[in-house]
Amino acid sequence: MILLMAMVAFSGCRQWNQQQQQNRTTGTVNRTEQTVIRFMGQWFEQGDRERFIREFVTEYNFRNQHVRVELVFPEEIMGDRRGDKDLEVFVTEQLRSRVTDYDILLLNNDYALVADEPGWAKKYLVDFAEIPQFRETTVKGLINDSIIGLWGGIVPGPLVEGFYYTLWCNTNVANQVGVEVKQMGMTFDDFRTYIQAVHAYNEKQTNPDDRKYALFEAGDWRTMNYLTNQLYMSILNDDEEYFRDRPSERKLRAWNQTLQLLQTLAPYKPLNPQYSGKVWNDSFHEFLDDRYLFFINGSWMYSFWQNVDRQKLMNMMPVELPVTRQVNNYIGGYQIMWGVPKNAPNRDEAVKFLLAMNDARVAEKWVRYTKCPTGIQGKLATVSMGVDHFEDFTFQIDQKYGKNKINPLGSQYVFGFNNRWNHYFAHEVLLGEITPAEAVRQIRTALSNNNVAIVP
Repeated sequence: MILLMAMVAFSGCRQWNQQQQQNRTTGTVNRTEQTVIRFMGQWFEQGDRERFIREFVTEYNFRNQHVRVELVFPEEIMGDRRGDKDLEVFVTEQLRSRVTDYDILLLNNDYALVADEPGWAKKYLVDFAEIPQFRETTVKGLINDSIIGLWGGIVPGPLVEGFYYTLWCNTNVANQVGVEVKQMGMTFDDFRTYIQAVHAYNEKQTNPDDRKYALFEAGDWRTMNYLTNQLYMSILNDDEEYFRDRPSERKLRAWNQTLQLLQTLAPYKPLNPQYSGKVWNDSFHEFLDDRYLFFINGSWMYSFWQNVDRQKLMNMMPVELPVTRQVNNYIGGYQIMWGVPKNAPNRDEAVKFLLAMNDARVAEKWVRYTKCPTGIQGKLATVSMGVDHFEDFTFQIDQKYGKNKINPLGSQYVFGFNNRWNHYFAHEVLLGEITPAEAVRQIRTALSNNNVAIVP
């Protein structure tokens, strides 16, 4: 009997030790009383942005043993169907269901998500702006009438992801064509000098495969409008007029001058003549292969390129967009990735989870991992240490422009928000296919045909 009891005790201890070892290995502790929070994630296969969100979930689970957050990416739910439209339909169906399958849904900063239902966000989502803790831990000034207006009267979640649009420079190509590109304070004259240098380099090449192009562009996502918008802002030189939601004679004159500057670049053939046939997702990695000098896109490209080649990434330098004179605003902003549905099965715990993301330590980790700004209140001294040229850029832009960031869609600040998808002819002028005067004539005709008045 004594021997049998000893064997049972030994067996029990061994099973307990094995279970403890398994728990330490997986980093999870299974408890029957745990509340499961289903979290629809973001940034799948996007370098350290994916690492950031996975680590945050793991740490939260460790610190809050009464819950278990299950991170599920849209790509794991929908596979190749995670296009913007498919994701929009999926999330809308969840919001309209009696009880959602997920406690936290991916909004992807789409404040027009439920297009056929005005006021949808206020109807379906928890308002974080009503939570004092959220207000205290968000960068001062970001919770304002503008963002509340976009979301129909609420702020549905943390503004974790900040971004800037930048003129990415391939420093290898810059060295090959013989230019030293300014990271900050680039004028349009500087920019034209760099474009000319690429053309001069190409004139000396006997092998067509050795040719470089000054600007990367893809047909399905044309990002040159961010460069032209910053340039146009400096030419207009009037913040009040810039933000007025209507086309004016002053704006059209400034746009004409913007196109005239682009026309001076046309002789140097900065664009790949095959650009319109390129698909962005299939070709953005080409910039790493020393074929282009500049690439206009968001600061998030740091994370995209991490998944392609981390070593080549170090040759990419974020550069301030060129202007003709100093301006007060810069192309950039903050995005709300997630919201908690009012009909979520574990709504209160989901709110606590997102509130935990609004923390200074999380802010500093985000900047360190992604090299992007964030709307979470952090310790500026830590964020501004500038361990590389990526963090230096984020810090310098923050210092120069503060909260004065704008995120234009199309040409809304030229033609007005309702006409922001009007043809603005920048590519055609850059390719030498049309003159600025003819482009503006066609713009006027299009506005007139749509009964849009041009004010003085």
